[in-house]
Amino acid sequence: MKKNIGALDSGIRIDLAFVSAYVYFAQEDPTLWYTIGLLFAGHLLATAVFGTDPLYKLLKISSDRGDGQCGSCRE
Repeated sequence: MKKNIGALDSGIRIDLAFVSAYVYFAQEDPTLWYTIGLLFAGHLLATAVFGTDPLYKLLKISSDRGDGQCGSCRE
């Protein structure tokens, strides 16, 4: 599958995934919303690792330039 997530997008996704997971595990008694947040964190981490997002493909957008930079970065 063709990558559609750039380096900057991937880094942001990983950071958000760790923050969301921390918020979940910091709770004594997590509610349904925290559990949904944890599932969202798993989605963010998986898409960052594999470099492709099904929603991006559906919307036909990409943040990957193919050279390790984000799609909106200019030299």
